[in-house]
Amino acid sequence: MSEDTNGFTILSIDGASMHQSGAIPPLLILQEIASRYEGDKKSAPGSFRARKTFHMIGGVGDGGLLALMLGHFGMSVNDAIREYRHILKAIHQHPDSAGWSKDERSRRFEAALKAFVVSKTSPNDENCPLIKPKEENPRCKVFVTAMHALNLQHPILLRTYRSRIDADPPICTVVEAIRATTAMPELFMPVTLGPPHRKINYVSPSCHGFNNPIDQVRQEAKEALSGRSISCIISLGCGHPGPIQINDVKEDAARAVVQLAMDSVRAAEQTYRRLAGIPNLYFRFDVPYGLERAVLKLNPTLSEIRAHITSYVRQEQTSDRLNSAVKQLVEKSPSVEASELDGLLPVENTATVWVKKCPLPSPNFTGRRDELDHMHTYFSSGAGSSSHLYVIYGLGGSGKTQLLLQFVLECQTRSPRMQVVSEKSSDVVANVFNRFDVVYFADASLQTTLEADLKAIAIDRKVGETAADAVQWLSYQTNRWLLVLDNADDKTFSIQKYIPKSIHGNIIITSRNPELTGLTSRDSGSRRIEGMEKWAAEELLKKLVGPGGRHSDGEDSLVTQVVEKLHCFALAITQAGSYMSATACGYQEYIELFEVERSRLLRERKGHVPDNYPWSVYTTWAISFDQLPTAPRHFMQICSYLHYTGIPKDLFKRAVESEPLTDVDEGAQNWLSEFMYHTRSDRGRWDPVAFDGIIQNVISFSLLDYDPESRLFSFHPLVHDWTRESIQFAYSQDFPDVQCALQLVALSTPRIGDNSSTSAIVKRRLLPHLDSLVSGAIHISS
Repeated sequence: MSEDTNGFTILSIDGASMHQSGAIPPLLILQEIASRYEGDKKSAPGSFRARKTFHMIGGVGDGGLLALMLGHFGMSVNDAIREYRHILKAIHQHPDSAGWSKDERSRRFEAALKAFVVSKTSPNDENCPLIKPKEENPRCKVFVTAMHALNLQHPILLRTYRSRIDADPPICTVVEAIRATTAMPELFMPVTLGPPHRKINYVSPSCHGFNNPIDQVRQEAKEALSGRSISCIISLGCGHPGPIQINDVKEDAARAVVQLAMDSVRAAEQTYRRLAGIPNLYFRFDVPYGLERAVLKLNPTLSEIRAHITSYVRQEQTSDRLNSAVKQLVEKSPSVEASELDGLLPVENTATVWVKKCPLPSPNFTGRRDELDHMHTYFSSGAGSSSHLYVIYGLGGSGKTQLLLQFVLECQTRSPRMQVVSEKSSDVVANVFNRFDVVYFADASLQTTLEADLKAIAIDRKVGETAADAVQWLSYQTNRWLLVLDNADDKTFSIQKYIPKSIHGNIIITSRNPELTGLTSRDSGSRRIEGMEKWAAEELLKKLVGPGGRHSDGEDSLVTQVVEKLHCFALAITQAGSYMSATACGYQEYIELFEVERSRLLRERKGHVPDNYPWSVYTTWAISFDQLPTAPRHFMQICSYLHYTGIPKDLFKRAVESEPLTDVDEGAQNWLSEFMYHTRSDRGRWDPVAFDGIIQNVISFSLLDYDPESRLFSFHPLVHDWTRESIQFAYSQDFPDVQCALQLVALSTPRIGDNSSTSAIVKRRLLPHLDSLVSGAIHISS
């Protein structure tokens, strides 16, 4: 079989705890694979090289370190075992290691890594770049995963090669990449990467639910190996979450290993279900129950670890799968196209497919009566004779999905809440009960999840096996169906092609992007979700704090103070109520705590959140911020030092058209000049189209409001606070912060002697921003 027709082979390596010998097991399993491979190929013992055998290797944590050893540096498995144990010895087996701080441990780990890299590069270079200048498209593509310190929901990839889907990757050395993927908070300090004006802290994804990189491996192979066939994917784990007897090891270390193992097993099971219909494609080899004790032992010997692995690989079932995997590596027989590795594979057997049901709203749902009445009125108009498409949009965490779920519930059941509707809209309620014959729910947060949910509908209805089949089928249905497209926030694909063209159907979309309101053909077909009514916010908080909403007499004023500090924002109130309930914290105590720990309270979650929303307030907005290009990020950073309302659009125009300042902070001036470069035309003049593009990016995530009549911008107060407190710390440690905003206002301020009426208006509009800048400067200096 020629190289052009061969299937490509892929290796995925889990992370471990970096505690003693955590990543030795996958190396020993790979050693067994190498031995059988050499036997089948009749090649010399020790000749196996992962770099020549696999076309892609992905890893996380210390699995990422192994991926670079094997795939980037081309080491043999035996050499990788030796070097890996040597590096771990410098961290865990030093006589004084127990007393080391995270900073000291990080420093020693980095020194060990640099020594390793020096020994493997020619000329010896401890700062060897991850992407070699003359090897931007290596035969064996290697990547490791890391995470933004403030966005712990989506791993990012640090690659040894150029990628067309990541035009602006973090520039880093091999050592920095290893430090980023292994930066587990309990062991090491975060790693800072990026240029001076946009430094980002990275941590390991291992301890945040991504200890098995198989999902990232599949998605990356789909892009990087596009147009090629895949022969097999081999995934190596570090241990099942079996029972552990905690003897001579710290309890927290044992818990860490078990949690990482559970995360890996869950990801492996999901992948198996996705790819089960393709024979000889996915091979998972994991460590059997009982190995954890050997891994956790203070000084486990290699022979102790090897004994467990030997017992595992000699099991008949394991041995047969190893032989099948090795056969695929040797023959490289194509199993599937790379484009089908996203899990949307045709299932050859008649497996059961579950159509996602519309969830119920939170039992604590409160208020939103005006919004619900608006929706009932809209869907009652022309019922049965025309289609309805309704868009619910607003800031992340404002309660869009909960409003949608409550509406669907009211349309499908008789409930006491319906009496409220009848009092306000007697003409609506007659058609409310059982308004929809069937409700289909789809997660539209990613194209893959949306297509998977629509595909399930097609298979369940026996009308095909693709998302397109489901859309086409719905287009011809004449019953009263409702399709819910929830969290349609991803702007990298057009959601329009997933909307059935029908005069009978009903569609509701929730999104942070106000641009989707253009999909509806009626003026009343959308609603922006903002803060809750104060009474509803207070009731919600009281429900969350105590059983049945009980609270002592005389606390009403304190409840009001809490919701006012949270600006009646739904997710912030839910998070505060859950915290107070879990910690038995009183209203007065929370108010005092909020004054000094506001950022921490909004960033971290504590207690059970009834609606199962996965993110904290700050993380929700960090996810949106991460998707913004550089210039819109800079725009938000500058504005975070101005007042959150009444930011004049002309402020930026005047600054661009002004003469440069003298005798000012040079770093801040350079940073501001870089931002203003994006607002200038090729001739160096103010470019309103370019600036509109910048702000539209921010508006598309509902992070910014703009009033075209007054030409003023405004931020939600909590978003404004988050930008200043969180973004600056995590993304731009060297950002000159308030100095940039001060210079921006100075450039926009009318010159002395200009007493025109226009000048007076400009000065009046700048006053609240000058006050904010002064208070910000005092806060920073203190």
